[in-house]
Amino acid sequence: MRTAFALFLLSIGLSFLLFVKINSDSLIKDYKYVGVERCKSCHSVKFRGDQYGIWKKSKHSKSMFTLTTNKAIEYAKRNNQVIPQKNENCIKCHSATKEKNPKYFEPSFNFDDGIQCETCHNPGSEYSKFHNMITTKLFLSNGGKRGDFNDCYQCHKKDINKNKSEKCPFQKENFDSQKSFQIIKHSITK
Repeated sequence: MRTAFALFLLSIGLSFLLFVKINSDSLIKDYKYVGVERCKSCHSVKFRGDQYGIWKKSKHSKSMFTLTTNKAIEYAKRNNQVIPQKNENCIKCHSATKEKNPKYFEPSFNFDDGIQCETCHNPGSEYSKFHNMITTKLFLSNGGKRGDFNDCYQCHKKDINKNKSEKCPFQKENFDSQKSFQIIKHSITK
């Protein structure tokens, strides 16, 4: 009788541990960056707002390319710095993400695409699935984030006279995120 009871308690304990393991795996997700090309198919349609087209025309889509210009390369040489494409101070703002661990990137992600959707909206491996883009609630509950003009200050400096060591040498004017946000702003897909 004791053996049967002990086996019963053991099976309940193992069932509980299995339940916790399964549920914790589904609650704690490692969201991955998928890249702008995965966003393109749904977000380049005019009647949905053409968010991809707005991004493509922006300087954000060319941010990594600007690191390959003669102006950027000459600046690096004059200041005894590594080439801009390998300079962490440059890459932290010209690349889509500060994340470096390869496990957080799907093969579809391309760093050369510069500042991408996921820079403002978080890694999209879950929210980019069609059924998760139907409502804002599903988008947000699957790792998505609304972008707003305060996100701009991750890279652009409000006051270029403060934090001179962190300032980009090519930003000549104070950045007004509310004004600039109007350029990149795009409608929400309904």
